[in-house]
Amino acid sequence: MQKTTIPRLPLTGGCQCGRFRYRAHARPLVFYLCHCTECQRQTSSAFGESLRFAASTVDIDEGLRCISRTSESGRLREGWFCPDCGVRIWHGTKGSEEINIKAG
Repeated sequence: MQKTTIPRLPLTGGCQCGRFRYRAHARPLVFYLCHCTECQRQTSSAFGESLRFAASTVDIDEGLRCISRTSESGRLREGWFCPDCGVRIWHGTKGSEEINIKAG
């Protein structure tokens, strides 16, 4: 089994145009590949990559645009995007204590 190493904290990233950045001050809870049709449409591929964090451990620049929708389970899902370049920075369920940073 190959050991996975995580870069030094904070983990940083952001949108394509560079206007918005995030800083994760703790290790992710999980890395996952989602194959749902929403992630396939959003990435134009077979899957979307996400890193799940406790929301309290991530700082994200203010000013992202939110798109909300009701999922098949009836929960309100939110996706947060850069209003300039359109890159989705994070998504999650309204009121959850966890967020999913788009890792790809």
